[in-house]
Amino acid sequence: MNMDLLPYKPEMVSACEAAMDAGIFYEDQFKDYVVKHMGGYGCEAVLLETVTLQCFGSEFLSEKRALDAKAKDRLKSSPQGHYILFEKIYDDAKRRYSTMVSAGNGEIALGGSHDCYDEPPTAEKVLSRMIGYDVYCCRKATEDRRRRAHNRRVLEQQRYFVGQVFRNYRHPGEAKPFSKATVTKIYPESGQVTMQLSKRGTSKMWEITVGAGCIEERIETTPKSPASDKASRDGNLDMLTFELAA
Repeated sequence: MNMDLLPYKPEMVSACEAAMDAGIFYEDQFKDYVVKHMGGYGCEAVLLETVTLQCFGSEFLSEKRALDAKAKDRLKSSPQGHYILFEKIYDDAKRRYSTMVSAGNGEIALGGSHDCYDEPPTAEKVLSRMIGYDVYCCRKATEDRRRRAHNRRVLEQQRYFVGQVFRNYRHPGEAKPFSKATVTKIYPESGQVTMQLSKRGTSKMWEITVGAGCIEERIETTPKSPASDKASRDGNLDMLTFELAA
């Protein structure tokens, strides 16, 4: 999945951000909100051609490859939403249908590309499946951008540093906390931190890389009053030292 926002239209990115701000979680509701926010799908579904393929016989695979290649060549130069319908006939006379849709940028749309239907899909279904996948990917990319921005802010605010030690670090999925977590690497661009973890009673070591934004919520800190703040300083760098519960 492409986690870069460049492939997506600005109005889709804006709509995804609005849906996240509104607290919408479930995929179908999220897609509907985004499409409504954009004022529609932004393109029309146009059937260019119906291609019939017999899915049996010794020449089946070679014929399929040839038809797929021809369809791709035509769709790559077509506007977004234009599609070709494939009617597949099997040796028991059953018929199944699939589509190949133009993404409008010289590529074939991924949304709905692996769907199969008992009846030819409606234009609405073709667009819904195509745009739905784009919304899904755009949402993930937008969430990733926000998460990275949050991690960078926390990294700057907390001033984590290589060699810093946290006690009783609780990692998701682990029943018991790690007795010690030592910062070994810091990635300012992504806001991530690599730590080496250890547990009491074993010499085994673990290494993890996490976003800086999740560290504070996973360590046990002792509440402090402002007057008892014991943040330490080293040279020109202010480095926060947490008072951790044993």
